Amino acid sequence: MPEPRKGRPQLLTEEDNEYIWHVTRLLGETLPGVGFGYNSYGAGASVNHLHFQMFLRDKPLPVAHERWQHNGGGEVYPAQCYRFDSPDTAWKILAALHQVETTYNLVYLPGSGLLHAA
Repeated sequence: MPEPRKGRPQLLTEEDNEYIWHVTRLLGETLPGVGFGYNSYGAGASVNHLHFQMFLRDKPLPVAHERWQHNGGGEVYPAQCYRFDSPDTAWKILAALHQVETTYNLVYLPGSGLLHAA
């Protein structure tokens, strides 16, 4: 939870996106399988305070598998997903989702971000 004493709402800012992107990349250098999840407010099972869910996995998340089109493979994932390879590219889409008040789930992995917009 970034800056917990500020009691920030569950609304990702560009600075938060860059921060967690870089934290994920740095931790990925020494913690195999590390990642962070983020659910926008209203995306289900989210509490209205800014927070991320950190995880460590022995195996990659199914959404991160190379066989899916959003990761460069040939198969269509069963939900609409996007992959980003930089925080700037991700932010362009995230800001647009905020503008139209669309909920989303985001997974930060070392070197990439994966987005599912509801």
